[in-house]
Amino acid sequence: MRTATLARSETERVPTPTSDPGANPLGTTACAALCSTCNLKDLCLPCVVRHTSTLGHQSGTHRTVKRGAFLYSAGTRFQFLFTVKSGSFKTRITMEQGREQVTGFPMEGDTVGFDGIATKAHELNVVALEDSVVRAIEFEKLELLCRQFPSLQNHLTRMMSLQVLRDQRTMMLLSQARALERVALFLLSLSKQSAERGCQATDINLQMTREEIGSFLGLTIETVSRCLAKLHHDGFISIDRRHVELLDVGKLRTLSN
Repeated sequence: MRTATLARSETERVPTPTSDPGANPLGTTACAALCSTCNLKDLCLPCVVRHTSTLGHQSGTHRTVKRGAFLYSAGTRFQFLFTVKSGSFKTRITMEQGREQVTGFPMEGDTVGFDGIATKAHELNVVALEDSVVRAIEFEKLELLCRQFPSLQNHLTRMMSLQVLRDQRTMMLLSQARALERVALFLLSLSKQSAERGCQATDINLQMTREEIGSFLGLTIETVSRCLAKLHHDGFISIDRRHVELLDVGKLRTLSN
């Protein structure tokens, strides 16, 4: 079945998709073929649903989100959790003064949408950094499954806890580390994510801009560029446009400690 494409610009607001009353018990379409070759089974919420319930392959609707398009925007009704199957996103929040702050960069295996659970409306804007594919799972029906399968509830709770821990580490990073340390820790976190997904841990493609990195780290674009240049000059990393190779992970870790 073809995926639905959200081919809209970043300046548009894309409403949260509604479920199909005639769909399967999760309000989704089958995606077993893609699951069978996926290397994110331990990270992907729909895959966990598939393996812990009796629903077999009925575990999510694949959707394509074009680069610059919204997966969802702040204020839209909460209905789905989304697991990133390929590509990457940035999450942003609008401050009281109207300034936008980048809060994270969800990648393959990450699940987004938890920001809408408390108020039933999303607090964040989630924008694709590149052409990406997500899998949507309807939250209300996920809750029903959690009552039937405690292991699924445990996994969902663990995912939410890991998100809280990640946010806490980010706050500590921004409040304590110097600029060069922040950039080094950021690169190490991307390296760790790559390794967890079975990719080369020392080769990183930065889909985000220097400005977006700066917004996330609380630095100016000039400071980010200067820090990357220094790490390159000192032999910690090698930079070719958006491609970064970590030449000495040990030294990077020492620098960030």
